[in-house]
Amino acid sequence: VLFIGSTFAWFTDSVTNTGNTIQAGTLEIALNGGDETTLFSSGEGTDFWWEPGRSQKATADITNEGTLWLKYTMSFDNVVTTGDANITEVLDVYLVDADAADLTDAEPLGTMKELMAAGSFAAKNNVLAPKGYTGDDGMSSESFTVVVKMKEEADNDYRRAGQNGFGRQAGTAGRSGPGRECRQHL
Repeated sequence: VLFIGSTFAWFTDSVTNTGNTIQAGTLEIALNGGDETTLFSSGEGTDFWWEPGRSQKATADITNEGTLWLKYTMSFDNVVTTGDANITEVLDVYLVDADAADLTDAEPLGTMKELMAAGSFAAKNNVLAPKGYTGDDGMSSESFTVVVKMKEEADNDYRRAGQNGFGRQAGTAGRSGPGRECRQHL
């Protein structure tokens, strides 16, 4: 008599780990502490009128109020030109140190028209650490100074040209981190 047999056993076990939490970080930008004041203005109701060679300077503080690293760019938004000529063609834009006395060594980023067509432009360092970050490799806020200067060669075609609505909006869209950006509109 021949017997063939086999034994089969199946062992199982499980472990439960409770209390896990997954939470998304926050992305929040503050420009000038949330102040809604327009950075630049000219024309009626102001003491500033554009003329060849004249410039306007505005210093702003941008702060990362969120919990994620922030890479940002800036752009001009809500610009409405008036008159027969597009004044943004002859307005050069510069980023300078806040204490810069003049534009002697400064290179323009481009005309306002060119920067608007490009969509955005890089700021000073354009990367900010999360709020409360204490490491040595980043800051959660920085200041930058934008100068807008009318080209010396602007001719009579621009004498009644103007722009209004030249302000800023709250930051729009984006995620922080390498290759991701958040835009702050001027």
